[in-house]
Amino acid sequence: MTENYISDYKITNNSAKIQKSLSRAAFLISCCLTGAFFSYMRYRSEIAIESCFLALIVPAIYCLASGLANINVTLKTYRPALLYLIPLFFSYIFSIDSNTDFFRNIIMLMNIFFAFFLASLFGSRPEHDLPCLVMRQLTILLFPLFIYVTLTQQHAHVWGRWEPYGVQPNWLGMMSLGLAWCALAWKSALIRFVPLALSLYFMISVQSRGSIVAFLPALFFASGWFYPLTKMNILRLLATLFLGFLIVIIWSIVSEVSLLNKMTDFLMNEVMRVNDTHRGLSSGMSGRTEGYQKAWKGFLESPVFGKGFGAYSFVHNGFLLTLAESGIFAFMGMLYLFYTSIRSAIKGNRWNNLGYLISYSIALMTFPRSFNINMTGMLLLLVMMTEISHRHIPRKLNSA
Repeated sequence: MTENYISDYKITNNSAKIQKSLSRAAFLISCCLTGAFFSYMRYRSEIAIESCFLALIVPAIYCLASGLANINVTLKTYRPALLYLIPLFFSYIFSIDSNTDFFRNIIMLMNIFFAFFLASLFGSRPEHDLPCLVMRQLTILLFPLFIYVTLTQQHAHVWGRWEPYGVQPNWLGMMSLGLAWCALAWKSALIRFVPLALSLYFMISVQSRGSIVAFLPALFFASGWFYPLTKMNILRLLATLFLGFLIVIIWSIVSEVSLLNKMTDFLMNEVMRVNDTHRGLSSGMSGRTEGYQKAWKGFLESPVFGKGFGAYSFVHNGFLLTLAESGIFAFMGMLYLFYTSIRSAIKGNRWNNLGYLISYSIALMTFPRSFNINMTGMLLLLVMMTEISHRHIPRKLNSA
């Protein structure tokens, strides 16, 4: 069976037909993710976002029909996800009486099960690197939407914080992080620069501090500018540091105000908003510390199954949220998925995927969700399950 798989790969990998099929599949996936993003941002329609998510069935069928997916690898890749999904299911079943919205929560649970399966299917032929193709297509589709929002929503400010269409700013910050990932999937620095600058503009304007911090590991590992530490990257890093040193010296000579103090003040007060009475340290992080305390108390009261899937709505930490809602086993399953996929990326020197995985894990520390079916969440699952699928293909093919 292995010999036949390798033979089939050698015959079809470089064919124009496969490349066209990959482009079509990536475009279909990108359209679904873009539609979900726009539907929620502009119309706040959960029905529309659910329809766009279910529309991913179309590229899934196309991948199976055109040989871009392997059902056997899909099922093997899906198994590790069950370590997280099964405890999620039991946490819902054993606390069903405490759920305030039965229909909504069961739909969300089914979505997560299906999202992991779709990501396993799309990633079942990892040699094709479908996540990278999807991100490149998404860059093209998302860029005009972000420009449109920038031009039409300049009036939408609340307490100095930008809230286009009244959407929760942290959600838009997470979507901006997804755009940054997509920009980093391109090789050309010129193509990267504009969408990267646009995504950073959104993160800073909506004051999504968690997304800004989460962007840094993606930039470090996925850009190729700093890592791996090749001679060229070391020279580039040294040149950047030297240039920065010169700027600091020149600024100190011509200005009475220290550049370091000015930069620190900008980052702390304009970007991170540390001293903002509504959002800074003195505000108790907008009530988040109280949410953390309630979630931790809930976990201690029910450490095995948690308080029930969907029981908490204001816990801005995906890991703590999982502990509180679904218990220790779901939490361990979640950690295992990150560990396995990160280990695979490091072992295969796929530094871009490593950057995305670390980036999302950091974003979860400030985001009130764990795995989700929104645009950035689906990109993460696609990368994660593609990395896990590398374990289920022949070694010779995996190193090709």
